[in-house]
Amino acid sequence: MLNKRSFEGKDKESLLERIKEELNLSLEDLYIEEEVITGGLFKGQKYCLKVITKEEVREFIGNYVDEFSKLANIKIQYELAEDDDFFHLLLISENNPILIGREGKTLEHFQILLRQALLKNTGHVIKINVDIAGYKEQKLKNLEKQIHTVAQEVLSSKIDVSLDPMNSYERRKVHTIISGMEHLKTESIGEGKERHIVIRYVEK
Repeated sequence: MLNKRSFEGKDKESLLERIKEELNLSLEDLYIEEEVITGGLFKGQKYCLKVITKEEVREFIGNYVDEFSKLANIKIQYELAEDDDFFHLLLISENNPILIGREGKTLEHFQILLRQALLKNTGHVIKINVDIAGYKEQKLKNLEKQIHTVAQEVLSSKIDVSLDPMNSYERRKVHTIISGMEHLKTESIGEGKERHIVIRYVEK
């Protein structure tokens, strides 16, 4: 479990300023869970803010990888980067094919387990993408080429095209690519593993 610091006060804004001052961090460097405590008779409400720093989350991710490395008996090195409130975890080992698995299934399961561990220990949905030796990066490059091809087909035929089911990270990439194209829009349809994107033609 990660250590959550609790701060209580009557005024939320003053409490946030206190948190920033005591931790010497900006709000962008924190995950904050808010609870409003209603007072009894003649007592006003007060706020309880539970705080975890992003640095602690980074350490948790690193420890998770180290523990997995020991259990799998595979030496794993990692790099952790962050942009737009999204963590990017790159794993490298001497047994990359084993970690990736058939069609990336082992990699996908590892990412799911890590996300669940983060949710359980932080109480927050932490956005994280895990890659192994650039496997996903190359896959996304291929996806981008495919999307541009499909986009041109939709523009030419003016007929909507449904893509194969994708994970949330891949869907996000598709939305981003299509958002920069005129006369096209995307829509996510379906639930769970069947969730997929439809690329639609629009006149305006």
